[in-house]
Amino acid sequence: HVQYFRGYGSDFIKRHARLSPDAYIQMAIQLATYRLFGNTQVATYESTQVRKFLHGRTETTRTVSPASNAFCQAVVDNNNNNKQHLLRDAVDSHVRYI
Repeated sequence: HVQYFRGYGSDFIKRHARLSPDAYIQMAIQLATYRLFGNTQVATYESTQVRKFLHGRTETTRTVSPASNAFCQAVVDNNNNNKQHLLRDAVDSHVRYI
């Protein structure tokens, strides 16, 4: 079963939130798996293309980071007013890593 979300798209994320759409979605996946597995971080992966190498191949990259963990904890605990700041930190961390 495929779930479609039409509330907003990548243009909105780029223009209004000024975040990387890919990293934003990765943080949504992190939060979903965090909640799914009992409020604990589990290994999740993102396929990444390595174009700089001959015949450009794809690799898998672990997307969990201390910044994504802090964001997930803040959202689930719901006692932290810095959720937007933590989301931005997690997204920036992801962009730097990828």
